[in-house]
Amino acid sequence: MANPPPSPPPPPQQQPPSPSTSAAPVIPPLTRYLLDLHISPSPLPPLTTLTPHLPAPLQSQIQKFLFPKDRHMSLGSQVLKYAAVSKITGLGWRDIEFGVGEWGRPRFMGGKGDMGKGVNVEFNVSHQAGVVGLVACEQREREGEDKVRLGIDIVCTDERARQDLEMIRKEGGVTGWVGVYREVFSEGELRELAGPVDWIDGEVDGEIDGGVNGGNEGDALLSAKIRRFYAFWCLKEAYIKMTGEALLAPWLRELEFRHVRPPHPPSPPTTNPFGETVDDFEIWFKGDRIKNVAMELRAYRGNYMIATAVSLGNKGDGGEGGVVRWRDLDLDSKGGFEMFEPGKVRP
Repeated sequence: MANPPPSPPPPPQQQPPSPSTSAAPVIPPLTRYLLDLHISPSPLPPLTTLTPHLPAPLQSQIQKFLFPKDRHMSLGSQVLKYAAVSKITGLGWRDIEFGVGEWGRPRFMGGKGDMGKGVNVEFNVSHQAGVVGLVACEQREREGEDKVRLGIDIVCTDERARQDLEMIRKEGGVTGWVGVYREVFSEGELRELAGPVDWIDGEVDGEIDGGVNGGNEGDALLSAKIRRFYAFWCLKEAYIKMTGEALLAPWLRELEFRHVRPPHPPSPPTTNPFGETVDDFEIWFKGDRIKNVAMELRAYRGNYMIATAVSLGNKGDGGEGGVVRWRDLDLDSKGGFEMFEPGKVRP
């Protein structure tokens, strides 16, 4: 997602599903890749060696980007896409064919000739500030099985730090700043975004003043509120990418996330770049609780968050009529992110 500023078919389900006594839904194993162009040693040299394995028109498209960082993220997105589909289908890169599906979304069209016949892959890609992420799974459209739809979004909380701070000062504080995005957030979300926070840098502090008039908040408090803003933004973007549309969806303000708490980043010193994962927020649409979409929000390094969304179709719920959560899914270890190493790829 391009960080702010800036309709699927309606969201996967406009009314909550009827109560069900079914067990928690099972989905095909997820493939989740993360490519970080900032790490050392740099993944760029082995990444660029994969360029010749992409179709010539795609190579030309990548080269049209003016800045190297944009070319690298575009290349990374394409490499992840081909690598994931190849892993799931067993097809070589040169045998994979992509097209454009509903709402202009990239779609796996199958293999050349009869290769890959009967196999479909659902996937979604996001890139932001040198980090590229992908989520994919085999799409099982068999009788009695729901169609799975996926969405992913990455935000970097300080990529636009200068612009965000200037806007906050211009609008007289955080309340005015979040109000600029009134066309994106519901009234309930705007209230949460303008309200007090009870945590700073992972520490709970019930005495923190939520006042924003005049923009006189301390640096830590302001950073916490900006991080909360991007948590909401990331979740919302992942959801609408899952449905297939963009932030121009006419129903956008009717989609509401409640009780969102940004995940804490990893605490140094640590070799694990991933921080906390949260999934205990609520998703509402037109006043009804959405039950058939599982989402998580995961912290990555100090200033990134990654949201992943899985729609389980009209039958999916958490069992006993409950709301499905990310942890309810049968993901095993494959529900995590695999750090993508281009040097190990064999197209």
